[in-house]
Amino acid sequence: MFAIASAIQSRYRLMVLLATFAQLRFGELIALRRGSINLEEMEVKVQRSTNEMEDGTQYDDDPKSKAGKRVVSLPSALQTDTQAHLDRFVSAERDARLFLGQQGGIPRRSNFNRVWKAALVAAGIPTEIGLHLHDLRHTGGTWSGRGGATLKEIMARLGHASPRAAMIYQHATKDRDQGIAAALDMLIEEARGKIGG
Repeated sequence: MFAIASAIQSRYRLMVLLATFAQLRFGELIALRRGSINLEEMEVKVQRSTNEMEDGTQYDDDPKSKAGKRVVSLPSALQTDTQAHLDRFVSAERDARLFLGQQGGIPRRSNFNRVWKAALVAAGIPTEIGLHLHDLRHTGGTWSGRGGATLKEIMARLGHASPRAAMIYQHATKDRDQGIAAALDMLIEEARGKIGG
């Protein structure tokens, strides 16, 4: 993921990072405005999603579900990248779009996919594996689960209304399972110490 963020056109670096660490959908990302970002609190406020009709018309609408309107905390490690993006690519108006294409328009999925594929090639990732920006949302959801997020917390970050969709991000991983076992070991030792046995 970091290799892709480094290889993609600089105007899209933050998009890759937010897709991963805020688990945002493409439409949510391109609907973000300068006012959606709170650098002091390190939060992104998701209120809208940009959709594209078959004829190419783009419009902003509510997110996919009621749960899609949300505030997502960002890792503090993204503060420098976020500030740099705001300074370089976003005009000062609160309603200015966070992401614009090279010609100044709203990014289209088809155009972004060409930029994405070029970044994959530059990062040494075979395009045949079919990696998409949306897969980074999955990666971020999985990392949140590995970091100890509950199902309800993952649902809130992803904007999911039902547990069914969010459950795929709570993979049972060997290292997480070993961490649980290590925590149990500590509790066992503590209990043994209290009862002397």
